[in-house]
Amino acid sequence: MSTKVVEREIRRFLASSAPEVLAVRGAWGVGKTFSWKRFLEEANQSGKVELARYAYVSLFGLDSMESLKTAIFENTIRRELIGEEATVDSFAENYEAYAEKFGRKGLNAGRAVLEYFGIGESGGAFLRAGSFLTANRMIICIDDLERKGGNLEIRDVMGLASFLKEEQHCKVVFLLNDGEKGTEDYFRYKEKVVDTELLFEPTSEECCAIAIDQSQPRLEIFAEYAATLGIRNIRVLKKIERLVRNSESMTSGMLPAVDQQLIMSLTVFGYSWYCSKGDDDVPSMEFVRSFGAPLFGLEQDEQDPKEAKWKDWLRSCNYNYTDELDLAVADSIEWGFFDEEKLLPLLETRNEQLLAHEGADRFGEAWSLYHNTFDDNTDEFVEALLTAFREDSKYISPRNLNSTMHFMKELDQAEAARTMLDFWIDAHDGNAEAFQTQDLILFDKPLDEELRGAFERKQEELKVEVAPIDVLTRLVSTDGWSQSDEAVLAAVTVDGYYEMFKSFRDERLSSVIRRCLQFGGGNEARDTIVRNAKSALRRLAEEGGLNEFRARKFGVSLEQDD
Repeated sequence: MSTKVVEREIRRFLASSAPEVLAVRGAWGVGKTFSWKRFLEEANQSGKVELARYAYVSLFGLDSMESLKTAIFENTIRRELIGEEATVDSFAENYEAYAEKFGRKGLNAGRAVLEYFGIGESGGAFLRAGSFLTANRMIICIDDLERKGGNLEIRDVMGLASFLKEEQHCKVVFLLNDGEKGTEDYFRYKEKVVDTELLFEPTSEECCAIAIDQSQPRLEIFAEYAATLGIRNIRVLKKIERLVRNSESMTSGMLPAVDQQLIMSLTVFGYSWYCSKGDDDVPSMEFVRSFGAPLFGLEQDEQDPKEAKWKDWLRSCNYNYTDELDLAVADSIEWGFFDEEKLLPLLETRNEQLLAHEGADRFGEAWSLYHNTFDDNTDEFVEALLTAFREDSKYISPRNLNSTMHFMKELDQAEAARTMLDFWIDAHDGNAEAFQTQDLILFDKPLDEELRGAFERKQEELKVEVAPIDVLTRLVSTDGWSQSDEAVLAAVTVDGYYEMFKSFRDERLSSVIRRCLQFGGGNEARDTIVRNAKSALRRLAEEGGLNEFRARKFGVSLEQDD
C-alpha cells in the first residue's frame, strides 16, 4: 500500500466526526508513529481535524486497563495544542471538564466522604474511573500495541476501543508492528473491532521524504545516500541525521567532495552499526571497516554468498573502499560523538589531497593549450601557465617546475619563467624538503640554473639541525628519502653509528640497520652511509659473544674486508 494511500485515508479519518476504529500496521521502524503525528499536525494546521480533543497513549509499560484509562485522561489535549506534549495545564483542563461533568459540589463531597472513611487509595481508583468518562467525542491514538505490559491483554484493549467508539462516540487509531510476538489477539478480534486497516510499507525514498528536511543541502545529500542504501527505519534515519547535523562545522570551508565523503561514511557506517545485528542483508561493521582489499587484486577465489551480496550493495552506492577517514567516522558512530582532534586532521588531509588533484588538473589544462592545438596562442598558453602557478604552485612538482621553466626560456619567455619560479617558492616557503634538487638531476631535463640557485639559497635559509637517529627512525616507515636525509646520515661517523646501534633496545634495531645498508650506490653520500654503518657492525662483532652472531644477520662478519 503506497504512502499516498495511507496518508489519504488518515486525512479522511481525521476530517470526519463519525465514530471509527482505524489500524495502521507495518514493519518496525518504518515511521508509523512519525507519519501519524506528521499527518495529524498538517491536517490540524489546515483546519481538517473535526473533533475538538485528542490523546496519544503508548502501551509501552502499561500493565492494566486502569493505567490505560488514566493515561488517556492525563494525555488529553485540546485540538489547538496538537503537536505539543500534555502538560500540567492540559491536565488541569481535563480536571475542569471532569468537575463540570459531575458537578463541583458533588465531586468535592464525594472526595470528603472517601477521606472520612479512610479509603483514599480506593477513592483514587474511583475518581480515576470516573475521569475516563470524560473521554468522549475525541480522537485517541493507542501506539505500541505489541509492547504492552504482561498483565494487559490486547483483547481488553480492543474491547475498550469498541466501547469508546460505540458508547463514547470516539475515533480510535491503533499503531502496531508487523511480525511481533503477542499480537495474536489483534488479528483474532480485528474483524469485530477495526473498521479500516492500513498497511504502511513506504519505500526508502518515501521514508527519507518523511523523516528528513531536504531543504537543507547537506541533509539532501544524506537523504540521497540513505535512499540508495535502502534505509527504511525512521529511527535510524533520525539518529544518523543528528550526526550529519553535528558534523557540519568540521567541513566548513573545505571542498564539497570532503563533506560528501563524510556524509556517505556516516550513512554507511550508521546503517551498519544500528541495523546489521538484526538484519543479515546489512553489512557488519567489521566487514565495512575492512572493505576495499578486492580493489587491489586480493579477491578471494571463493566468496561467502552473504559477503558477496554486501560487496555488491556497497559498490552500488559508490562506496568503493574504506580509508583512514572512514575508520575515524566509524569510531565516532560507535562512540556516539565526534573526536574532533582525530577527525579534523584527517578531513584537512583529504581536502589537501583533493586540492592537489584539482591543482594538477588545472596545470594539465594549461598545457593542453600547447599539446592539443595548432592555434597561434602563445600569449594564451603562457597566461594559463602563469595562472596555474599563481593559484596552484603548492600542487605542482619540482620536476614540472623545472621542465616548464626550460620550455618558457626556449619560447623567449624568461621573465614568465622567473615569475613562475617566484610563485612556486612563495607557495613552498618554510618547507625545506620542497627545495631538494637531488631527485631532479635524475630526469632528462638538466636543472635550470636559476632554479638551482634559488633552491640552494632556500636550503641554506631553512636549514634545520636534525638528529640522525630521528632521521633513521622516520625512514623505517617510508619508501624513500631526501637529499637532506642523505647529508645528515653521511655526516655520521663510525663511532656515531656504533653508539646509535647500541642505544636501541626494541624491534626498531633491525629495521634501522637494514635501512642504513639500503643506501649503497648512486653517489658518494650513500656509499659513505653504508660504509660507516658496516664498520660499526664490524666493531660490534669484534666484541665477541652474541654480538658476533648478531652482526652476521646483516651480512657482516670478522672475515670480511672493509
